[in-house]
Amino acid sequence: MNTICKLGMSILIILLLAFIVIATSTNWDSEVFRINGNISTNQYHADAWYHNHTATQLNFAVDGVYYNLTFSDYHMNGFTNGTNHLIVGVEGEYFISYMASGDGQNNHVYFTSMTVNGVVQDVCEAHKKMAAGGDITTMTGSCTVSLSVNDELRLVTADIGGTGTGNYYSNSLSLFRVGD
Repeated sequence: MNTICKLGMSILIILLLAFIVIATSTNWDSEVFRINGNISTNQYHADAWYHNHTATQLNFAVDGVYYNLTFSDYHMNGFTNGTNHLIVGVEGEYFISYMASGDGQNNHVYFTSMTVNGVVQDVCEAHKKMAAGGDITTMTGSCTVSLSVNDELRLVTADIGGTGTGNYYSNSLSLFRVGD
């Protein structure tokens, strides 16, 4: 091995050792990884949505019962789609955001949320009293929820304290994995 190769190899080893020392002794929340500019990642995420300009009728036949909202399109990584629901493929903590627009009965109160395996997530729930029947309103919510592999997620809404029909025009459910 010639002298230049030995010198280059020695420098490479010194740099590698320096990186190991820094990596094992540095608080990674410090200035070391401050990024100025864009960063691109491939996160586990899901987007499910539905849109119909002419409305889809929903019959709130039983007071306080949550009814599933449908999805027509999906975009995801780490999830699969079931029939109008998402199935989790990677366990973790997820940030969830949703919206649903529709109309309902005069002076009725509507709750919209998401369910995990059929259980309504109160931490995600939004409430709206319909001022006038036929007015279209949008309900939104966001939360952070721990999810396990094969959990089934649905977007749901209920008429609380009444029954009757309503219409929904659009909805979306978006999830991003934010931790273990």
